[in-house]
Amino acid sequence: MSFKQVTALISGGASGLGAATASYLVKNGARVVVADLNRDAFLRMEGASSSDDHDSRLKFAKVDVMNDSDITAALDLAEDEFGEEGE
Repeated sequence: MSFKQVTALISGGASGLGAATASYLVKNGARVVVADLNRDAFLRMEGASSSDDHDSRLKFAKVDVMNDSDITAALDLAEDEFGEEGE
């Protein structure tokens, strides 16, 4: 299945089920922002599935989901990095 037209923001995406979902989506063409507090876990996940193509479609945002400004910053990162849908 192809996700080339998909941009996803995955909270808790640096480990466990979130990381597996992020990796699957990126491998199948999606652009993904991992929103998590644990940058080290993201770097390990990113290293495990790293390629130049994957690196350009996988970004990290340090997010505490209880903080509205963190969520807004993650959404802004997704838009800045990947553009709006249809661009």
